[in-house]
Amino acid sequence: MHHYDYRVETNVGRVCFELSLKPFGYDKSPVGCEAVARELFEKWKPLLRYASGCAILLWTSDGSEILEYTGNMEDAFEWCRYIGIGNWDRSLKKNPDENKADYNLHKFPLLYMENPPEMTYGDLKNIIAALKKVGHEETGLDIEVGETFDPGPEFAYSWFKYERHPEIASGTIMGKKRWVHCASRMHAEKRAYAAYPDGIPEGTHLGEFLGRQFMAMKRDLGFDYIWLSNGFGFSLQSWNWTGELFDGEKYDFEGAAKVRESIREFWEYFTREIGDTRVETRGSNLSTGMDIAAHGCPIDDIYAVKNLVSPPNSPWAALDHRFGLELVGYMSHIAEIPEKGYAFRYYIHDPWWHNSPWFDRYGRSPHDIYLPLSIARLDENCGVTKPWAMDFLSVDDSFGKMPDRCNMEVIPHLLSAFNDYPDAPGLVTWVYPFDEYCRIGLREGKMERLMMDDWFIESAVDFGFPVNSVISDRNFIAADKNKLLKTILVTPVPEAGTALEKALMDALEHGARVILYGSTEFASAEMRARIGVTLADGIEGDLEITTSLPLDTAEINGYSNKLIHQSLLSGGAVKECALPGADICAEVSQNGVKRTYAVCSADGQIVWVRGSFPHIPSKSSKPAYRNPAENFVPSILLRASMSKFGYLMRFDCFDITTKLPLILFSRCRGALWLNSFAKDTTVRMHMTTPDGAPAPKGMDFIVSDSVGTYPMEKAMHTDCRIYVRQKNRTRVRCFQENIQSYHNIDEKIVLEGLDDAEVTVYPTEGGSVCFYLTEKHGSNAPMYMGSNVAWEYDEKRDCFVAHHATGVLHIGWQEKEHFGEHEKLDFLWEK
Repeated sequence: MHHYDYRVETNVGRVCFELSLKPFGYDKSPVGCEAVARELFEKWKPLLRYASGCAILLWTSDGSEILEYTGNMEDAFEWCRYIGIGNWDRSLKKNPDENKADYNLHKFPLLYMENPPEMTYGDLKNIIAALKKVGHEETGLDIEVGETFDPGPEFAYSWFKYERHPEIASGTIMGKKRWVHCASRMHAEKRAYAAYPDGIPEGTHLGEFLGRQFMAMKRDLGFDYIWLSNGFGFSLQSWNWTGELFDGEKYDFEGAAKVRESIREFWEYFTREIGDTRVETRGSNLSTGMDIAAHGCPIDDIYAVKNLVSPPNSPWAALDHRFGLELVGYMSHIAEIPEKGYAFRYYIHDPWWHNSPWFDRYGRSPHDIYLPLSIARLDENCGVTKPWAMDFLSVDDSFGKMPDRCNMEVIPHLLSAFNDYPDAPGLVTWVYPFDEYCRIGLREGKMERLMMDDWFIESAVDFGFPVNSVISDRNFIAADKNKLLKTILVTPVPEAGTALEKALMDALEHGARVILYGSTEFASAEMRARIGVTLADGIEGDLEITTSLPLDTAEINGYSNKLIHQSLLSGGAVKECALPGADICAEVSQNGVKRTYAVCSADGQIVWVRGSFPHIPSKSSKPAYRNPAENFVPSILLRASMSKFGYLMRFDCFDITTKLPLILFSRCRGALWLNSFAKDTTVRMHMTTPDGAPAPKGMDFIVSDSVGTYPMEKAMHTDCRIYVRQKNRTRVRCFQENIQSYHNIDEKIVLEGLDDAEVTVYPTEGGSVCFYLTEKHGSNAPMYMGSNVAWEYDEKRDCFVAHHATGVLHIGWQEKEHFGEHEKLDFLWEK
């Protein structure tokens, strides 16, 4: 018997365990170090069976141990021995009382154990050797060990960054002059360092110093690669939505070239020293477009670095629940990838701050596994590129312990997610204009044109827009557009005369369905005509919006009709007017002046939404959410516009301010997979498709007029091959049959509660299907006698369709790949 749920047929790539020195602090003898290493590898063996490689990323300190290194193995260094802030106000004369309720770990830390030992570079060398030796013994893999460098004040006290060389810490994240900038140059110092035995010359570039010092440690201690943390090497203010080029009120057009060049210069100095040593990066908390527009990040130059790994998904969603920002940032960072590829990172423990996200942030819910691992990065052949690596932050907790329960609970979800990893474009694919953003925002310095775009998509995803696939403009231009006809494309309006515009027109000629967003001011006349708009004088500020698109509903309140459009953040004013006869989907007005905000093209292939910056500009690290009962959130129109292509998705909630679910529909083995996270499980989703209401496996739902109404669980990951069209309102259950009556049926699904329904089934590629109707569940379904319901094979859609099904429909199928393993059943229908 064969069944997908029983298999693990996957390669999870290089597995990296991030680890502090805290576990070794209890016994740093050679025997103690090997015991810690053996415990680690034994706990994670069930996952490592499917790994192509293994690494340990050591959170030794905060990277200052690299800067401080003299080459003397007996030197001690400040290490990660605290819970809480590593760099506190040393002017405090007396430690606060840790037993008081107002004790603040962000102001003063605690030691993680009583009298933690001193750590020397010799100890660190022994730890690295123990990890490599034991890891190879336990796994058969050659273990790599990485070193970390962080620009901030969190992880360990740094005399180098804040006392001896404060000139390198010009950033203001977590306090004034607390964040190291990669573009810094250093003042002279006579003190000897491993790579600078005669001291540091005046004006030495930090990139040169860091690279040269790390290579000395790599040679002496046994490190294999380096990790640049928290946006270091990408921007100065990597946690903030504002930056050196945009302060929240104005753009610095004149200083843009200097900022970009200063970051590029760091990489030139740094890579000159490290050669082809692998560099893994954390990147910012933002997206590529945000980094370019506000921070001048020369991402194209960075991605050209040899042996570089692009930033993984940010761990910050576990802390602030802005999963839209995590997912959009991730997709934008992997649309184009550097030579080495990209990684997936999962936040299970925190060695610095007193929390273990798997238990207390996620509440043991696996949504931040299934959501990012449902993202499909498409290459120029529209093939899916899997992550090169899987990283765990971190395998030890704040006290240096590695609780069994965590790895035992997490590993099955990870294997399931990789087993069901997308193998084709999902329901919606983001054509990400990576090269265009680099041209517009970096080389032409017109960053204001792209400030809105990624924030608009971020907000849309947070409001349930189901985009799971991403393809860069470079790959989209090269791709066979016929391979993108089963997905809805979403992308900013391309600028006139670009290769992206030409490729998009080509995709439309092949029959693609496209959602465009953003201003059409810089589009060609041909593109505006294809959309169905022309330009007039713009309006901005407080606008009134009306729309015919289907919106979410609530028992309390409703979406406001007041829309705030800030030209500074939204690529200019709203200037579009619909051409005569156009299908206007949304309009905005101000003092009697109307402008078109969304329109469906005459041929039905394009829906265009103007879009506005969706948030409230703020002085904090991220712009604040708007209250949808007070101000219309324009990004919800992206999900609503899918109805023009036959995909209705709307939500019912108690209050319109209720946080809506995140939903990503991926594709694997011919099925659409529902991957979701409900921030509020009282929300209900209403959905239909051109095939009818989806019937996700394991769900009970209501069907009426071919629209399904679904309860939203906290986290869901399930496949959907079956769709139901019926007029009458009934409760439908879709579940896997517990007992397989026929050894050569690979899967059997039961649909209960049908009433004169048309049921569409998409089996695995090349597979065969059989239907059988019974009055109630539990009745015998003698499939060997053949079907007792009218059916047909739809060659165009590549699916099977059963007609006029009432009662309980039993659906069995056999995969083509198994026809040779056992005798094929006569009653199974072939295409």
